[in-house]
Parts: sequence; C-alpha cells; structure tokens
Amino acid sequence: MGGAGAPAQESGVDEVCTAAVAPAALERARVAYAAAAGSAEGSLRVERKGAAGKAASLSSAGGDASAEDVAAARVHVSFGSSGQAGGCEFDTSAYFATLQQSGDGAPRIGAVCHYAAVVPSTQPIIYNNMGAFVDGAVVVADVQRSGVGRGGNAWTSPRGCLCATFVTEWHDGATLPHVQYVISLAVIRALRTLTSRDLGVRIKWPNDLYAGKHKIGGVLCQSTYAGGTFRVAIGFGVNVSNEEPTTCVNALLREATGGESDAPLLSREALLAATLREYESLEARMRERGFQALEDEYTASWLHTNQRVTLLEAGSSLRMVIKGLTPGGYLLAEDASGERYELHPDGNSLDFFQGLVRKKFYR
Repeated sequence: MGGAGAPAQESGVDEVCTAAVAPAALERARVAYAAAAGSAEGSLRVERKGAAGKAASLSSAGGDASAEDVAAARVHVSFGSSGQAGGCEFDTSAYFATLQQSGDGAPRIGAVCHYAAVVPSTQPIIYNNMGAFVDGAVVVADVQRSGVGRGGNAWTSPRGCLCATFVTEWHDGATLPHVQYVISLAVIRALRTLTSRDLGVRIKWPNDLYAGKHKIGGVLCQSTYAGGTFRVAIGFGVNVSNEEPTTCVNALLREATGGESDAPLLSREALLAATLREYESLEARMRERGFQALEDEYTASWLHTNQRVTLLEAGSSLRMVIKGLTPGGYLLAEDASGERYELHPDGNSLDFFQGLVRKKFYR
C-alpha cells in the first residue's frame, strides 16, 4: 500500500494525503495529478460553484464559513512518504483490507484513497478538479467544515460521519441520472452485508437515506462532460457513529442487538470499502443492462411504493399513487382513473414531495 505525504507548507491550507491499494495505483494517481495540477505535490482550489449565503462550519473552532471563505480555500494533496494527514483518524490499512476482502478481483473504485482530518468539503475537491484525480479515486475526511448537499445546501458532517466523494467515468447520457440511485442502493447493500441484518435504512427519493423519520445519510452527484465522456463526482455521507444531529448506524445496530455491550459496531473504513465495492458491482450491471436490471431491488429498498401524494394545481388538489420510476428516472404515479404521470420536482422546495409537478406519461 502507498503511504501519505508530508504536511503542507502553506499556513491555513488543508492537508490531504494519499494512499493506494498497490504501489502501481499510487504511481498512476501521482502521474495524473502531476499532469493536471502541474506538480506531483501541490495545492488545489476548493470552490462552491453556485453556492450562496452561509455554510455551516464544523471546524474545531466553530463559527460560520461564508461561501466566499470556501471559494478561497485550498487543499494540499501530497504523495510519497508515510504518515497520517494532520491527525486524521481514518485508518487506511483497515479500509484497504476490507476493500480487498469485499469483492472479487482488483478494485477500480476506491483503489486510490485521498484522506484528510478536516476539509471544507470532499465534493468540490474532486468536482472542481476532475482532471487531477484518476478514475475511481476517493476523497474521505474526518470532518467537513462546509459539506455540500443538493442545491448547495449545507451538510452537517461532525466526527463519526462517513463523508466521501469518488470519481467515475460514464459514457451513456441516458442512464447518467440513475447514478445517484445506484450509490444509494450500494449503501443499503453494504449496510446489510456488514451487519447481516436489515437495520431499516431506506431510500427517500431521490437522494436521501432515512431510518424511520430520521435522515441518516444522503448522496450528491455532479458531472462534467468532455470528449464524449462524463466524469461524475459521487458524494455521499452516512452517520456511522455520530448520534447527533439525528441518529446513526451504530445506534440502530445497538438497538437491533438488544443493547449488547460486546456487539460489534460498524467503522467508517468498513462501510466506505463495502459501499464502493457494491457500487462497482452495480455500476457494471447498469452499464451492461441498463437501470432496469436494478430497478426492482432499488424500489424494494425505498420508502415510496404505493405512497399516496397530493399535487396542488390551480387551487385544486389531485391525488396520485406512486408506482415506480419512469425511464428518465422520475417518479411514476397513477391517478384514480388509471392515467399515468411522470412527477418532477418544481426546484423550489427543500422537500421534493412538497413541490411536485406532473407531466403526462405515455407507455
């Protein structure tokens, strides 16, 4: 396995170190970074494209970080020598051990791991610097000061939360919207595999993970396009051991095991490795057969089968029942007369189900 890099020299620059499942993977990552960033060890700017207003800061000092502060932030990515990234608690040895044990063959997703104690957000590190990161590389941090959610919303990421972003290449624009569903399903699969039980975590369309009434995780996918290839930054966060601000996986696990003191708890390292392995397997199936090959499993893992929704249109209400997904990845709903509709978010509501608009669906 590759090691981590030396501390950054610039004051106020967040240090990101790099490890890999094998020396050859580390060298490929170093070469790609050097070609894109101009040096094998250097700083990248972290920006919040389109962000506005305040973003919650979860640094040890507390307080708020403005969008301008985040836009001015830089991270220093280093390769080569051994050591931990500024006191980072993420154990790369445990992570790579699980990554290699969790699937057949050498992994592509997650084979290179960039890790840090604190960063503004893992998402813009990759999304705004796509060319600097080799296909499959993942960035993980103990704490995000200004985590990014859908629509630029702040994502609370205290210690104990798994917060990571990885990059993958995609060529089919028709199935690109389904990538967010694949990573959500991968998290569900990983939780079931690692705990050997159903903890009741379900998908809230399109990109949240819930345990009962409590949000326990979420995903965010952003892409760039050049030369016939989409590069997709896939970010996800899961509350693993932090019971605040909602609940966490290990709290659910303790409850499921009757509070046994010796019951094994889940680690961020194991969940990240298992999720990336599950994602890589699911991604391969979708490349070959489309999202239809995964849709039944996806809808069996979500909250919405036969859910009743009410749309408010022109002062009147229209009741519908959710039946699944359309080929475009939107909600498929049916009214009392059997007419089918594709439901889209209106883009104005924080809760997709409070702002749905319909489009007649013929099939």
